[in-house]
Amino acid sequence: MKSSSELRFIARERLRGNWGTAIVSCLIVYLILNGTSILYSLIQLPTSLESLTEAMRYGYDEAPSSYYGSITSFISYMLMLFSALVNFIFGGVFTHGLASFFLNIIRKKASIANIFDGFKKFSECFLSALLIGIFTLLWFFLFFIPLAIILIIFSIALSNSPSISNFGNNAYGGIILFVILMLLLDIIIIICFALVLFRYAFVYYLIKDCKKTNPLNYIRQSKIMMRGKYFKFLLLNLSFIGWYILCFLLCGIGFLFLTPYVNATVAAFYEEALELSKLENKIIYVTLDNENTNFQLNNFYEI
Repeated sequence: MKSSSELRFIARERLRGNWGTAIVSCLIVYLILNGTSILYSLIQLPTSLESLTEAMRYGYDEAPSSYYGSITSFISYMLMLFSALVNFIFGGVFTHGLASFFLNIIRKKASIANIFDGFKKFSECFLSALLIGIFTLLWFFLFFIPLAIILIIFSIALSNSPSISNFGNNAYGGIILFVILMLLLDIIIIICFALVLFRYAFVYYLIKDCKKTNPLNYIRQSKIMMRGKYFKFLLLNLSFIGWYILCFLLCGIGFLFLTPYVNATVAAFYEEALELSKLENKIIYVTLDNENTNFQLNNFYEI
């Protein structure tokens, strides 16, 4: 497979002339899925400022309650509930829509309308998202419950160990050692958890490229296509760390460009994985729709 830098280069070349469309598409999806959450924050802002002002004026224990604050809190909670419902019902639909759009960017035939492609396969998108959510939750418990147990055991051992408590002749040596070890353990657990979740990375692309089937088959096929590519995909994601840091330093503005860049690069990764899977006869659980997947490997590398 191509290196991370080569895949990013392909993504940049495909985005050339399409940056505006890509940014608008990402913004539309973001606002649809998170618009009520943004509205919730805006409604809560004056209430929070009012509460803070009253607390500073009267003291936290004597600050008068605000009827306005009660009403806005109720509206805010309703908006938060509505936002969660929208994400639950349409999260998979618009995740597929973005996957479809950026895959078409790679295949040189994208339009903003692609972000609504998920409505054409609503049941497949919704059920796939539900299954991925359930599996993710199960993997979460599998990874983090043992981590919690290790933390408890290590804390007890640390508190009862004079040698560790006197580590480096420093009263805080044991605590520092504990924090370092826990950070390393957290990093290992997070990487392992990410590697597990990578098995679902191709599901929404496969929904676009394959004929209708059981949602579990998309997940099974995604796992097969990802075999031998987990570390490669991890490195690809890690290669954007510098850009993420820069975006945070720019107060998030850079995400307008980074989000399309990352999505296009992942789509390029999928496109190559699909071609390799076809060459190696690893398309097992799904039937490809030739109308969608007639993009040839040689054309893929033409920049």
